[in-house]
Amino acid sequence: MPHILFLYFLLIYTVGFAALIVISIVYLRSRTRLILTYAVFYLAFTLKVVLSGLNVYIVVNLADPGLARAVERIDIWTTLFFSCTIVYLMDRFFSSRRPAFPEWVFYSLALALLIFNAFPAGQSSGPAYVLLAAASVYSLVISIVSMKNADSRERGFAQIMIVGLSVFTPLIFLPLFLEQYLLPILGHVPFQLITFPLFYCFQGVFFARYFLRYYGQAVATPAGTEPDIEPLRRGQYGLSDREIEVIKLVASGESNMAIGQKLFISVPTVKKHLHNVFEKMGIKTRYQLIHRLMRGTRN
Repeated sequence: MPHILFLYFLLIYTVGFAALIVISIVYLRSRTRLILTYAVFYLAFTLKVVLSGLNVYIVVNLADPGLARAVERIDIWTTLFFSCTIVYLMDRFFSSRRPAFPEWVFYSLALALLIFNAFPAGQSSGPAYVLLAAASVYSLVISIVSMKNADSRERGFAQIMIVGLSVFTPLIFLPLFLEQYLLPILGHVPFQLITFPLFYCFQGVFFARYFLRYYGQAVATPAGTEPDIEPLRRGQYGLSDREIEVIKLVASGESNMAIGQKLFISVPTVKKHLHNVFEKMGIKTRYQLIHRLMRGTRN
């Protein structure tokens, strides 16, 4: 590989690994399942990017057909796993937005391709990449649809997904149809090998920033315990019973949509209750609220 491409990958991997470390640290501090789901997704993304680069390196520089086939097979499995993590991430974050049936169809197809590629005659990267493209388009659609009733936290997540998928999905998959024209220009290096790591870097940087903003100050709740809301019942802040119910669900990590469904109220009503809670307690965000609960409502 040219030296400039090597430096490019070194920079991308350094930024990506740093983002993965930041996301992991935020999870260890907050113990939020959404962050764990994203960390698994980004770890799969990391494996996919590394294996894609390794596969091209072996083909171009080592000329070892056996090793190339083995790495390609692992790359196919990683692509299938990565595709599933994309869909599952949408399920975790937008769990109340659409039926689960399409997801199980997707998982079934991924499992079928995984089994099929376990045999020598079945090795083919084409179907795996088609499934990856389908997962990307599906996630883009879900993110766009979810913007309508999203709160600030969900909107920030959806915006990053929309921008990333809208820009990079065409750059990753359209060159497959123009490969014969692009390869000579790029020195026979697949165009996806350049755009895919760039997308990986984009996701890592912006989501690390996102999780630091929304979850970085969260305090981990010990396993098997619940936030102490008894001080709130003593009338210190003048909270109503409904507001205390909302607070308890917020402390459990529920989104506004999930809180509304559990309490049989609308999302605007949930937001109104939270606004009243924040004013009464002298705080501005739900994460300051969690801090207050974990510390026995001390300022």
